[in-house]
Amino acid sequence: MRCFIAVPITGEARRGAARFQHRLRQEGDPVKWVAPHNFHLTLHFLGEMERDVIEEMPALFGQALGTHAPFEVELQGAGAFPSLNKPRVIWVGVGRGSEALASLHEALKGPLAQLGLRVEDRPFKPHLTLGRARGAIGRPCREEIRRGRDLGHGSCLVSRVILYQSVLRPSGPLYHPLFEVQLGKT
Repeated sequence: MRCFIAVPITGEARRGAARFQHRLRQEGDPVKWVAPHNFHLTLHFLGEMERDVIEEMPALFGQALGTHAPFEVELQGAGAFPSLNKPRVIWVGVGRGSEALASLHEALKGPLAQLGLRVEDRPFKPHLTLGRARGAIGRPCREEIRRGRDLGHGSCLVSRVILYQSVLRPSGPLYHPLFEVQLGKT
């Protein structure tokens, strides 16, 4: 199963990110847009996993995350990876709450290593992916992203971490929650 660990984005933050995404979509660029009900902040992408490894995760994750209290995240800003001139991934960033997300990311490294899973070496940059470019992005869309650098997109409470299975389909991925860990539950 193809899996990743993330926190879901809900309420005001989801609506704000969807409004910004809607403005970008108006330009008609070749972008595979993420459905707003799939908005999330990835903590770790795991790739293909075996079911027996997944069965060991809830207890380890509960121990690692149980002491972390729920917190607010604010979606803020916008940008593109690798750059705005050659965007491949269009995103909104995280303002308040980014340190707490980084703490969750770090707390999961030990359990992942204990399970024999590879942990990415690159620096953790919390972001919500709005879409993935499938070709060149026009100047109007790039300008809209540039204007979004200073915008707030809303906030939401992070109270759980979810292991998702990602099922890729031509119409877009399906994300199935396999289990969740409530923050602050030791």
